[in-house]
Amino acid sequence: MTLVEKVILPEDPHYAAHERVIHSPAANRITADDPVSVEPIATYAKRPKLYASFEKFAYQQHQLEHAIGTYDMCCREDARNASGLRLIELTRHFLTTVLR
Repeated sequence: MTLVEKVILPEDPHYAAHERVIHSPAANRITADDPVSVEPIATYAKRPKLYASFEKFAYQQHQLEHAIGTYDMCCREDARNASGLRLIELTRHFLTTVLR
């Protein structure tokens, strides 16, 4: 599917309307000392991890913004202190998660 989305579709948006031949090499060799063969695989391997990280960071940002909003809306000192402590705990928890 990636070949279709990333290579064929940009070249020919109507690729499904006609026959297409895809040539694959008889031998694909990946060797550790050849950066040309290793680099594409390393890049594809990192993509899901990066996407998951950005999703996690967006979630954490949303949660922190909500906690800050709750803190800002507190009128009583005791409620503001409790909200501030929850905000600090949440921040520590997220930092520990990110650093791990």
